[in-house]
Amino acid sequence: MKYVFQVFALTLAGLLVVGTILHTVVTVFKVETTLVQVLFVEEILLIGLILLLNRYWWKEKLLFEKYSVGKSIGLLAYAGAYALLAIGGAIVKGRPLGLVFLYLTTALCVGFFEEYVFRGLILGGLIARGKSIAFAIVVSSVLFGLLHGINVLHNNPMQVLLQMLYVIPMGILFALIYLKSNNLLYVMITHAMVDFSAFTLSNGSVNSSGQTIQGVFVLSLFFATLIIPFWLTGKTQFAKFRERIQK
Repeated sequence: MKYVFQVFALTLAGLLVVGTILHTVVTVFKVETTLVQVLFVEEILLIGLILLLNRYWWKEKLLFEKYSVGKSIGLLAYAGAYALLAIGGAIVKGRPLGLVFLYLTTALCVGFFEEYVFRGLILGGLIARGKSIAFAIVVSSVLFGLLHGINVLHNNPMQVLLQMLYVIPMGILFALIYLKSNNLLYVMITHAMVDFSAFTLSNGSVNSSGQTIQGVFVLSLFFATLIIPFWLTGKTQFAKFRERIQK
């Protein structure tokens, strides 16, 4: 667990330090920019940092195995639904093409970074160290939820708490997608499409406002309808994941 908390602590510290530096630069030099543009630069820097740390320090194995086309369609259906929601929302709301592209590239960066850390390094790292699948899923998902607590720096605490509560079951779903596919790329894409739709529909809002207890409950039920069948039908893939990650 020391390794897990080390990864989490450095991820949190990186977010705080890089975010503070960028916002200070924007404020001091009066740079005209949007929150999404700042987030894009922040994620690029964090991706570079986490790649270097894993290459030269942790050296954790991540899986990018081939997966059958038919099964891939099923796993990516969730991502596809969010992609269609984002595109439809952009058309209905008349978002400029350049802005939609910014939302997409930023979402891809967020998806890459957060999935690399929580499903790649933490989930995979725990299983590689002999922990059970269930334990690894719970720990990585809870930490994924806790990371979003950083939003309390610029949002209402209650809204942030509600966001954290629905992010945890979302993290469980993401973990199961990785475990079933044995390919981190699938969950990176899924995560990115969720954020892409959020950016497009909210016109680039990166805060956690608008959450309600009822909404969190409905989202949790929705995730449960996906989590349960994924868990019940994934034993073979889970075993393959463990075998491959521990080689």
